[in-house]
Amino acid sequence: MASTRPRTRSQTNGTNMGTNFSRLEATPVASKENGIPLMIAFKSSVSALCGLVFGIAVEKSRVFEPAVVTSQMLFRKFIMMKVFLTSLTVGMFFLSVLSILPFTRKKYLLSRAAFVGSISKKGYFGVSVGAFILGSGMAVVGTCPGLVGIQIGAGVSNAVFTLAGALAGTLLYGLVEPYVTSLTKPTTPIKYHFLYQLMGSPPFIVSFPVFSMLGIVVFSLEMMYPWQYEIAVQASDIVGKPMLANPCWHPYICGTLIGCLQVPLVLIVGETIGGSRCYCTLMSQGIVNNSMKKLSPYLSKFKNGFANWWQVIFIVASALGSFLSATASGQYGNVDGVSPWVASLGGLMITFGARMAGGCTSGHGLSGVGLLNMTSMAAVICIFCGGMVTANLLQLMS
Repeated sequence: MASTRPRTRSQTNGTNMGTNFSRLEATPVASKENGIPLMIAFKSSVSALCGLVFGIAVEKSRVFEPAVVTSQMLFRKFIMMKVFLTSLTVGMFFLSVLSILPFTRKKYLLSRAAFVGSISKKGYFGVSVGAFILGSGMAVVGTCPGLVGIQIGAGVSNAVFTLAGALAGTLLYGLVEPYVTSLTKPTTPIKYHFLYQLMGSPPFIVSFPVFSMLGIVVFSLEMMYPWQYEIAVQASDIVGKPMLANPCWHPYICGTLIGCLQVPLVLIVGETIGGSRCYCTLMSQGIVNNSMKKLSPYLSKFKNGFANWWQVIFIVASALGSFLSATASGQYGNVDGVSPWVASLGGLMITFGARMAGGCTSGHGLSGVGLLNMTSMAAVICIFCGGMVTANLLQLMS
């Protein structure tokens, strides 16, 4: 995701950005701050701390469990939806606030430009197909790119095979990316990236009714499907125990913690929540000569720079947070995963789909929709469509 500063009025005005975002590159551009060791160390520490909180919140929410993901895709349980919508509602609220405060608006604009830069060469068709593949992979393996590290940290069986598949999927996409891009690249640039552009209103005016409506949906889901019954938690498992020792927390608490992470990431790191790009950075470390760069120009762009490495720090820290949380509650290693072959296949699908879509459930779902990006809205719909179709097909086959 690019860190390019907006230079024209159309790039910085919330209602008139036009197609200037198409000039942003899809990969990070190092800023002057990246050359200052102390600044890099500070941003790295913030990334790690945010990842730690993210890992704890997700582990306590139980949405990293394959059975929970599958149950959501089959609409049998709604824990995943509650946590996701709570995170989105809280994140959208804070992003909207950051967009109107004079002392935070510049940081908000930079992070928004970074997000759009990451998908500037993609159109609705390519994003939708990639998101559908991602959703299908989620139904197969029961996780998404941003939660693989959390599964490993929590000791989910065969999660390492999911990681191996995810790295393989990233490599595969890196090799075929020129062909995929040529087949799916839009003939004309996207004119309106954000819903408020289309409506001709400032971001906060549009986001306020949206996150209010999402809040009502979350509240209604909890009223109809209380979280204690969906997770089957007993009062004795929670009462009298330290917070971290509880096996699970209310989805409102977990979702709020995740949504609040948008604030430090935007203000200090200059990015929004995301996870799938870290696999590109890891795989790019194997590119050591010009021949390899020619083989995958796409992956070679992710090799260096803090703007690439912050997600690696974030995901590694999330695995640590998950491990600490699971260990403190005695839940480490208690969650069953899928078989090694299924984990490998699902891992490949989720990262290939995420890279084709330009983001995952965190990048598109929490950050993109939180910014009211219309491409991300289409992506989220296709993620759930892919997940629902695949989950039902697998159920019929079993």
